[in-house]
Amino acid sequence: MGCFNTMCRLQAGLLLLPAFGQGQALLPCSAGTSRSTVTSTAGAASLASSLECSNGDFAVEWDGEVVVARTIHVFEGTSLTITGAAGRGSGIMDGNHETQLISLGGGSTLYLTNMTLANANSSSNGGAIYVGERSRVVLTGSNSFTANSATTLGGAMMVEESSEVTWDSGEAFFMDNLATNAGGAIFVDDGSTISWTGASTFTGNTAVHGGAVLARNASVLWNSSSTMFSRNEASNFGGAIVADVSSELSWDGNTWLLDNEATNYGGAVYVKDLSNVSWGGDTTVSGNSVLVNGGGIMADESSRLSWGGNTVLSNNSAVGWGGAVYVKNSSSISWSGNTTICHNSAQDGGGIMMYDGVTGSWTGETTFEHNTALWTAGALTVHTSSRASWTGTTAFEHNTADRGGAMFVWASEVLWSAGNTTFAHNLAYDDGGALYATLDHRIECSGGRTTFWNNTAAAGDGGALGLYGSMALSSSVVNISGDVTFTNNSAFGNGGGVFSSANTAGQYFEGVTFQYNSAAVGGAVATYGTGNGDEVTPVPASFVGCRFMSNAATETGGGVESAFGQENFVSSHFQDNYADVGGALQLGGKTNVDGCAFVANSASSRGLAIAAVGFVNISDTLFEGNTFFCQAGEFVENKEQEEGDSGRYDTVCFDCPERSECYSCSVQEAAGRPTCSVALDNTVSEEAGVSLETLSMSRGYWRASNSSLIILACYNPEACLGGQTGVDNSCDNGYQGPYCAVCESGYASSLAHTCTQCSSSRRNGFVVAAAIAVVAAVCAIVAICAHLISGEVSEQSCLHRRLSAMLPLQSFKIIIVVWQILTQFASAANISFPDVYQDFINALDVVNFDLGSLVASGCWADINVDFHDRLLVSTLGPLLVVGGLASTYAVAQRRNSSASGGSQAGVEAIRHKHLSAFLLVTFLVYSSVSATVFQMFACDKLDDGHTYLRADYRILCTSAKHEALQVYAAFMIALYPVGIPLLYAYLLHHRRDVLMDPTADKASAQSTADLWEPYRPERFYYEVIECGRRVLLTGVVVFIYPNTAAQVAVTILIAFFFLMVYEMLAPYRSDSDMWLSRGGHVIVFLSMFDVLLLKVDVSDERTESQRVFAGVIVAGHCLMFLAVIVEAVGVCYASSKGQPVSEHSVPSRRTFGPAAQRSRSTRALETAEDEECLPAEAPLGSWKSFVGLDAALEES
Repeated sequence: MGCFNTMCRLQAGLLLLPAFGQGQALLPCSAGTSRSTVTSTAGAASLASSLECSNGDFAVEWDGEVVVARTIHVFEGTSLTITGAAGRGSGIMDGNHETQLISLGGGSTLYLTNMTLANANSSSNGGAIYVGERSRVVLTGSNSFTANSATTLGGAMMVEESSEVTWDSGEAFFMDNLATNAGGAIFVDDGSTISWTGASTFTGNTAVHGGAVLARNASVLWNSSSTMFSRNEASNFGGAIVADVSSELSWDGNTWLLDNEATNYGGAVYVKDLSNVSWGGDTTVSGNSVLVNGGGIMADESSRLSWGGNTVLSNNSAVGWGGAVYVKNSSSISWSGNTTICHNSAQDGGGIMMYDGVTGSWTGETTFEHNTALWTAGALTVHTSSRASWTGTTAFEHNTADRGGAMFVWASEVLWSAGNTTFAHNLAYDDGGALYATLDHRIECSGGRTTFWNNTAAAGDGGALGLYGSMALSSSVVNISGDVTFTNNSAFGNGGGVFSSANTAGQYFEGVTFQYNSAAVGGAVATYGTGNGDEVTPVPASFVGCRFMSNAATETGGGVESAFGQENFVSSHFQDNYADVGGALQLGGKTNVDGCAFVANSASSRGLAIAAVGFVNISDTLFEGNTFFCQAGEFVENKEQEEGDSGRYDTVCFDCPERSECYSCSVQEAAGRPTCSVALDNTVSEEAGVSLETLSMSRGYWRASNSSLIILACYNPEACLGGQTGVDNSCDNGYQGPYCAVCESGYASSLAHTCTQCSSSRRNGFVVAAAIAVVAAVCAIVAICAHLISGEVSEQSCLHRRLSAMLPLQSFKIIIVVWQILTQFASAANISFPDVYQDFINALDVVNFDLGSLVASGCWADINVDFHDRLLVSTLGPLLVVGGLASTYAVAQRRNSSASGGSQAGVEAIRHKHLSAFLLVTFLVYSSVSATVFQMFACDKLDDGHTYLRADYRILCTSAKHEALQVYAAFMIALYPVGIPLLYAYLLHHRRDVLMDPTADKASAQSTADLWEPYRPERFYYEVIECGRRVLLTGVVVFIYPNTAAQVAVTILIAFFFLMVYEMLAPYRSDSDMWLSRGGHVIVFLSMFDVLLLKVDVSDERTESQRVFAGVIVAGHCLMFLAVIVEAVGVCYASSKGQPVSEHSVPSRRTFGPAAQRSRSTRALETAEDEECLPAEAPLGSWKSFVGLDAALEES
């Protein structure tokens, strides 16, 4: 552009020559102000002629659009004021694409107000206006320069030779102007100045250099509330503005540079040759583009670029270097205030590129985000002896490049201190996820807080930092200290946080935290050949007071991998790091480890803390809790060291110096040698790295603590959700405690360890049922007491006698025993039957006559009833009933004694009734009370260190209360499970002579008929054997291999044994009772067998085959009950036909001995007058008489 100055001066001189001849002096203009109005082309020509004088003052009103055919020259010292007649832009000077409109020289002045200058053309410079020789142009109001053109410079305006153009609070528009060479709208040169304060718009202007404005050795200044440069184009450089040759470009206020384009340099602004660009206020540089370098702004040749205020550089692009800003050749760049550099793109330096001796610095809050580079540095490139430094809060986020996702440093310096600096979410497709530095570089961080977070080297090394040097260079320096963290960075290859290769001076990290970083090799840091040098003294890489936490490497060196170099680790902490080899460190080359701690690191293969493959010196170091990282399907456990084992040290520090050479080291030894074991049955280990503590339970299983190796099956599989012990909510809603077998508050327990929510409706139902039960109980007690106290020998009605004969009560006793055994076994052994069968068993629980169980399982407001309360209710309740019987017996004896006029027969009847009632009470409660008292001694010691009562896991067996109640329960064992059979044995042994003789009169033993009458004479003792069967299957079984398949198997053997005893003895007199009891034995056996199938899970078809089996057993129960009903109906039918209930009418029942004689006498009496009634001679005091049925005869 050196020819521009000569050309402009020559052309300007020719333009200013007077029309009447070169060299002729101008005459002075008329005194005063000359006023005129221009309305036509002729008027414009007249105005041009009148201005051919000097030092004049002209005021012109321009009315409408006027084509100017002759350039209006303003000569020496003349002032020309042109005003649009109708206001804003109303005066239109149209050059018709042929004429330059105005030319000023010799210190003249032009005032334009509300004018539009359009379609002007100059064959040289200044398409609409030429301003030269210290002249001045002042714009006021609203002025527009549109579609003007110049063959050379300044499409709308050329300003040179110390001239000045200014406009104030008005507005100015420069649109679609064209300069063939430079300054599409304005070319300002040679010490001239352009300035404005009003709103201004430069749009659609075009030139080779400076699409809108080009300043050369000039100044362009504005302080405007709104200035916009948009869609301007330069085919070479400076799409909107060029500042050249020591020019000054400065602005304040609100400025936008939008969508400008240049072919080579500076899509919006190009600054060169010692020029200066600065701004304040709010500035947006966006959408600008260039095909070579500097998509938004380019500064070159020792120029200076600086700004303050709020600045946004966004969406700018360069095909070459510097997507937003490109600074080169000893230029400088600096800023303060808030700056955002985002969404810019380039081949190198997507945001800013500093190249060749550039100095860059900033202090304000700065954000580089979402910038991209095809090759290097998504956000910032510092290249070739350049230097970048900052102290303000700075963030590099979401930037992307092939190398150096955020920053690329080539033989340059980068330094930062104070403020907070963040490198986050940056991505390098190859190396250096956040920063890539190579050759003779210097990276220093001190002061403030720096975070490298979630940066990635997708296919290379150095997730956060990639540091590359040369063995021949010695001045590369990396010094990072202070509050610095590397978190969650990752690399495909080496060094999840930092990778260093061939850096002679090594690196120095002090007080730095590396956590959750990952790579294939060196989860946090990987160094290769660092600290070595052939020509200089090597400086080892040093890590002083650093923390390496939870870093991971899929291959080697979970925390740090070093090879062929020299490293020092001093007072650093390594915890929870992982690798296949070398959980915390894999060390090659020469390494010193001093004053460090290695805690809870893990490795899959070897070197739980350290794997040494070079020369390692270790001193004053702690090893604690380092272990194996096991693969999926395995978990880590500590096994006892074998005899002769050299200790845990060799496993923790693989191939390290001998334990004796690890000076002042502390190694955890007590836990034994860690190893990987196959996951326990009924546990889940689907992911690698599972330890015993984090091992998850399968659904339906539970363990006492996260350190336990014992996996326990839950009593109710649906209650246990599985998961990690102590971490996950392993119990379903409503369940808690060991085995999830304890009901939460607001839930009631029942059989099969199920918990049901106590809704208000359920509570109300319990209250209503309890009220009804109390009323019924009171009525029953009154009726029973009246019956017991009465001394009459024959007081039943004929209806009672007929019911006594029709109901096979012994058959009901057989069914009750079967149901009690099954329900009590399920409770005592803590087992559950298949779903269908369990529901059936739950419904049968009422036959246990266990008031304690009813109280414990009910929703009784907020009363907390545990097994201790149930024990007291279950054992004291029958004693209260017996006490009541004793009271009624005393009252009845007093009322019916001989002294009171009663008969001896009445007294004997009372005794018989009470004894029969007593025996009935013992029969009904024997199974339930026996099972309850035995369960007080069945405890379960779990791995959590506590011993629980199996019947109620809320209760600790070691508590003082429980131990006291165990003494009470022992007494109750003597009273119930042992005492009742002994009482039966005594009563039967006392009358054994009579009972064993089939021909003997049984009247003397009639009061105990319920114990012997159902059995054959030679088997009169069988009730005692039944007691043994009941107590073994419902009580003693709780001590036999509790909660195991073996417990069920032994129970099956017991049931089978009693079945064999039963078959050998054939105790019942009645064939129907024999078959009914045989069926009961079989059902008990099959029920136990079904439970055994569930325990060992033979079929593994819990919801199919088990349900079928359970359905068959339920059908067996129903057939038993149906058989009794059929028998009763048969007897009733025979009676209704007036036939004697004989062995022919009910062929399944037989009688023997005296009973047969009674049957024959009964049949004889049935022919008497009242043949509907049974005889009154039936013995009193039998069990049948107690329930209101008298003298029921055994019929065949």
